[in-house]
Amino acid sequence: MLSQTALANSVDFSFTGPGGISGSGAFTVITTADPTIDHITGITGTFLDSGDGVSGPISGLVPSAYSNVCPGAANFSPAGYSFDNLYYPSGSPAICAFDYPFSGGVLDIFGVLFNVNDAGTTYTVNLFSNGVLPVTGLSYGLNVAEGVKTINDGVGGNGVYLSSFTATPVPEPAKVSYLLVGLAALIFVAGRKSATAA
Repeated sequence: MLSQTALANSVDFSFTGPGGISGSGAFTVITTADPTIDHITGITGTFLDSGDGVSGPISGLVPSAYSNVCPGAANFSPAGYSFDNLYYPSGSPAICAFDYPFSGGVLDIFGVLFNVNDAGTTYTVNLFSNGVLPVTGLSYGLNVAEGVKTINDGVGGNGVYLSSFTATPVPEPAKVSYLLVGLAALIFVAGRKSATAA
């Protein structure tokens, strides 16, 4: 269940991967009743998989019901990819530890599912965290599909392992404004004290 005082925030993201895979954009996230989890409610940006000829704007998020309980946490795409559209600012827990023990990253093993529009054809991209793996460390991956047909599922159907992934929260304008007003007030008070002392 979402918190009644949910605030929308923005998180800029970018990634690259083998075969000419890249993407960048912004997630819109809202806080939930659990302070360690945000729900991704929107996405904008661009996606490119030049090896498979997929390129275009990210045209929207595939909606999911908020849940972080396994089993049953994930929704499934027509191609069978799990997703829950959750964002973990401090790192994801081991969602299904009995099945997959690794955790970490701002996304969990279910990930976020979004659409890419390439000249009238809609593709779905599932972007997820593999967690911190024993040899390679923190790892992210993705899958690409057109309807029920998988376009790019990496090696062995485990997704394409990305070379890089970054996610950076964008400061809320109100917080920056409050900071500037507070700083101006401190400068004013300090200036008055030094003038009085002189």
